[in-house]
Amino acid sequence: MKKIVIAAVALAALNSSANAGYTADFKRPFDTVLCKGDSEVEWESPDPGLSKPQNKSVTVLITSTPDGWTTSGEFGFPIKRWKRNSKGGFPVGSASWDEEGIWAHWTVGFLNEGQVVFEKHSRQGVEVAVLKCEYALGGTR
Repeated sequence: MKKIVIAAVALAALNSSANAGYTADFKRPFDTVLCKGDSEVEWESPDPGLSKPQNKSVTVLITSTPDGWTTSGEFGFPIKRWKRNSKGGFPVGSASWDEEGIWAHWTVGFLNEGQVVFEKHSRQGVEVAVLKCEYALGGTR
């Protein structure tokens, strides 16, 4: 009996990580993806009192939630999924906040070939990151 339980646990672990490391297919639901790429500044505020966005390498972990997704890493915030998909059939969403006059609006769009676009508009400027995503442990649902 003990061998059967161990074998069942090992098989479940193997199945849950079977897609780990493979390019994400965003037309299918997913649990968690790991995304990497570069963030580029498209516009920078001329206001000398504001911190400036910077071009940089970005790593983000995106995890599905009942309302959309949550992110961690370079971008760490919840994303609310929109009721409709993009014209290409991919999920999209956004996140916004305003804390004491410091505001930001992020639009997030999933694309084919495992890509996701983060676009940020704020007082500091406009920043766009196009990231390539792979399934993390858990893969697809």
